[in-house]
Amino acid sequence: DELNLAVELDTTSGEAQVRLDVVSSKSDAVEELRYSKKRSKKKWDELVEKLIKKHAERAKLVDYQTPVATENGQRSIQPVNFTVPGYALKEAARLTVPLSLFRTPFDTTFNSDVKYRDHDIRRGTYRVSTYRMKLRIPEGYRLQPSLKNFSTDAKVVQLDVNITADSDVVEIEQKLTWRPGHY
Repeated sequence: DELNLAVELDTTSGEAQVRLDVVSSKSDAVEELRYSKKRSKKKWDELVEKLIKKHAERAKLVDYQTPVATENGQRSIQPVNFTVPGYALKEAARLTVPLSLFRTPFDTTFNSDVKYRDHDIRRGTYRVSTYRMKLRIPEGYRLQPSLKNFSTDAKVVQLDVNITADSDVVEIEQKLTWRPGHY
């Protein structure tokens, strides 16, 4: 599974224009394509609205498509476009951009209040979930380095975060590798 975000910023208003691609592979893609035909427009609207609100509470839906098959039906992709008013904060010559759009579904599932084994996790195989964000740096601005790559390893999952930056684009990739087992 993948979530890919591409973010453009309006430096005057601070609004973020976001393209989110939800990508599923193999059996998940087949299942998503099958269910996409059964869901009503109203149900799709609710699901997409819920999805974008996980990334930003103030998100405003622009448009979306239901999942479409790629690569002989082995992958599906669902593009979603939305905006987030006032996402970046402009102060004099500085533009502050939070990374809250890069939330994953797990950020709201697991928190400091969750005790070990509060969630029954059963994995029969390794599974990799990848989340990518590409943030275009607006003209006239530059990145002040404060982001670093890191990895952490736990019994259930390994997390790797890789960050690359050039003069006008910052790319962040978060990869969760789930291990087989019952936790």
